[in-house]
Amino acid sequence: MAMDKQDNFRLYILLPVLIAIYETSAYLANDMYLPALPTIQAYLNSSIENAQDTISIWFLGTSLFQFIIGPLADRYGRRPVLFSGTVIFLLGSILCATSVSIEQFYLGRFLQGLMVPTCIITSYAIIHEFLPTRKAIQVLAWMGSIVIIGPAIGPLFGSFVLEFAGWQMIFWVLLITAIVPAIGLYKVMPESKNIGKEHQIDFIKIFKRYASLFANKNFMCFTLIFAINLFPPISWIVAGPFLVIKKYGMKSADFSIIQIQVFGAYAVSCLIANKLIEKTSIKRMLFFGQKICLFGSLFCLCLSFVYENNLDIIVASLVLFSIGNAFVLAVSNRMAIESSSFPKGVVVSGYSMIISIATTFISKFITEVYDFGITEFCFYIATFAIISSILVFVVKDNVNESV
Repeated sequence: MAMDKQDNFRLYILLPVLIAIYETSAYLANDMYLPALPTIQAYLNSSIENAQDTISIWFLGTSLFQFIIGPLADRYGRRPVLFSGTVIFLLGSILCATSVSIEQFYLGRFLQGLMVPTCIITSYAIIHEFLPTRKAIQVLAWMGSIVIIGPAIGPLFGSFVLEFAGWQMIFWVLLITAIVPAIGLYKVMPESKNIGKEHQIDFIKIFKRYASLFANKNFMCFTLIFAINLFPPISWIVAGPFLVIKKYGMKSADFSIIQIQVFGAYAVSCLIANKLIEKTSIKRMLFFGQKICLFGSLFCLCLSFVYENNLDIIVASLVLFSIGNAFVLAVSNRMAIESSSFPKGVVVSGYSMIISIATTFISKFITEVYDFGITEFCFYIATFAIISSILVFVVKDNVNESV
């Protein structure tokens, strides 16, 4: 019995905590350096657009090789793929820290992005393989409250490092934050029982599986719900630093405080969702969260017409969306993965691929199109909420209520 308790602690608590911390270190690569973007832009003698492109390039790194990472993890194991990503991330961080040109910085950011799919595909495949539906949603919810530490305190931490040690030190700190949880995962992360030679790297078979997966209506709808509900925070991450610091003349610390409000709301709501899943249906939880996203964003859009230059309107809209997302993201994640019987590496890879491509697109779209208007930003958020709400309605009868 003692051994069972030890295994349960390792699988349900210790492993998810380490995965969440490791994933947080990957996202800190974006969030910690955001307050330093204007400084990096000046140091590397680049334009604002080039500086913003370093975010899009990170997203490009997260999406470019996802199609093969899942099959590799199914064939050779989750652990080798995950720790290969760690090495790549460390190299990317070193390149960023020693950058003397925007081109070198681009390369470092791209390599940092490559860590994300190796982390998400391998570690979340383990979560979905070993945990039943409700337990997985519960674990994913409270993991979200840890992962969100990156965007919540990353900019504030980055501002502190920037102030006292310079922007280069940010990337040396990132290097350390990745190594520590990677060591923990090396000790406790189990290997999948479903790997082996039966999952040969056959590109024709792989692409046929992806084609079948992407033709799966439930998979696509739940995946797109997750992706589109990420668009508002991604848009803020791309535009926020320049909106707050450049247009409104505020300090990087002010941007960091806004981040804490927005993503702190998500963290607290994740803890509530963790308890709510024990007392309500999964379908009701999904609808509850999506309603908050929709009506909150529409309300703030209306307010933006009255208070055209009030930054608090954007903050309020993002906070409400974050609260709703805490209930939507964990459910849509699990439902998407459950919608296919293919090996988990392929399913999580396809899922992650779509999300990465979508977030790369939206980050580039915001960089190119957004003109730093309050009403304009609120309009984008409300549009995203309407689209994802339609998708929730489409799949409302396909939510798995399994224990």
